[in-house]
Amino acid sequence: MRPTFLLIPLLTTACLVPVTRDGFIARAAIETCESERACDDIGEDGDWDDMEDCLDAMEDVFEGAWSEDDCQAEDFDRDAFKDCVDDAREAACDDEFFDQIDAVSSCRAAVVCSD
Repeated sequence: MRPTFLLIPLLTTACLVPVTRDGFIARAAIETCESERACDDIGEDGDWDDMEDCLDAMEDVFEGAWSEDDCQAEDFDRDAFKDCVDDAREAACDDEFFDQIDAVSSCRAAVVCSD
């Protein structure tokens, strides 16, 4: 039986809500890259050499989309952020044009940082 104290970090990590702009960016990158990994897009024959390459690229994407001028932590609409991450995760696993458009559209600063 696994000791309970080992499960606490897992439970708290899954329930964390970002509280800083960098936290929102990191969370979006992690969620997107986890989908990339689940779809075998990380590693040999994948789009990314490893998880770190994916995270670096996705953090750059989200940081570019959510500039400091437009998006401070208090500006993030949590529901819109969740929709953005859901669309980004879906787009990560396929190359469907409309899924890509949905992700770009729902992740714009005007949508996510409108709270």
